[in-house]
Amino acid sequence: NLIVEFRSANALVAMTPLLPYKHQSKKHYELHIIVKSLATECSAAAGVAEPEEYITQLRKMARRSGRNFEDILRNLMGHIKSLLSPAADVVKGLGPNTIPSMYLRVLDSAFATVQDGEELFAQFLNTLQDQGEKASAYLQRLQLALTTVVKRGGVSVPDFNKHLLKQFCRGCWDNAVINKLQLEQLMGNPPSFAEFLLLLRTEEDRQLAKESLMKRHLTSTKQRAHVHSQSTCACGSDNNVIIELKKEMQKLQAQMSALLSQKTRSFKPVSSPPKPPTPKPNAGGNTSRPRPGYCFSCGEEGHMSAGCTSPPNPSLVQQKNDTCNSDGRRGMLTTTRHQTRGSLWMGTDRGCI
Repeated sequence: NLIVEFRSANALVAMTPLLPYKHQSKKHYELHIIVKSLATECSAAAGVAEPEEYITQLRKMARRSGRNFEDILRNLMGHIKSLLSPAADVVKGLGPNTIPSMYLRVLDSAFATVQDGEELFAQFLNTLQDQGEKASAYLQRLQLALTTVVKRGGVSVPDFNKHLLKQFCRGCWDNAVINKLQLEQLMGNPPSFAEFLLLLRTEEDRQLAKESLMKRHLTSTKQRAHVHSQSTCACGSDNNVIIELKKEMQKLQAQMSALLSQKTRSFKPVSSPPKPPTPKPNAGGNTSRPRPGYCFSCGEEGHMSAGCTSPPNPSLVQQKNDTCNSDGRRGMLTTTRHQTRGSLWMGTDRGCI
């Protein structure tokens, strides 16, 4: 039921810490009682309350209580104090016999938006879910904005549910709810606002109950694990045994370190066997035979046979050749006598034997 307090609102002041108050009947589970305040002198300062939101809440309360909205509005308008300023200042000139539609027309003229439907629809498309806002609260905010768009002619009434569902799927950040309810598959046959809101609230209650159950379960599991660990330590552990084991481990580590260091000191790398010294070749042995410095054609010295212009002299050439061979043989025999632990080399005019 709708309870209107016209005077000082003492009841609201006393119940402010408890509002909104929710109660569920134990006998009738489908019956929910919700007590909340609308726009009063205690809930908003003068000039702050939005009459459009106030009228929307009155319509919802009238529909839930089963009463006629016009009757409720007529009763409210009979007492100007039920409206806040400046709405009360606007309707003061109307008489008590004025029909409710005239009151609404005057309020719309003073406080309703003057934007056209296209601008309001663009604002509606930019309405996104705020941080920490529930999906059901976001849907109600979308419904209020889209209602204003329809009133200004931006969207037709038959397309109301379609645009509401489309914008909700676009602006809601809770993808788990969208996938769980398969909302994107309902674009062809979108649900009404009441059905949509009921689906969201049911899913939110289910998730809240599951999270609460998970927290209780995890908390109890941690407590049991903590108690079990304490009992295990108290029953199965012996401090003296642990200390003795630590000492034994330290002794073993010291022995292993000593063995490793001793093994390192005794280990010497095996050197490769020395290579036998390679005898250096004697400088005299490699001395080549003295080259003759005479012409093989004329026997004269100072030029070669290739550029010789003198007449050939075979006898002089033979004499020079015999002299050169005898000098080379004497030099080779002298060199081989000075070599030790070697073979005997004999120099001839054709080489060494």
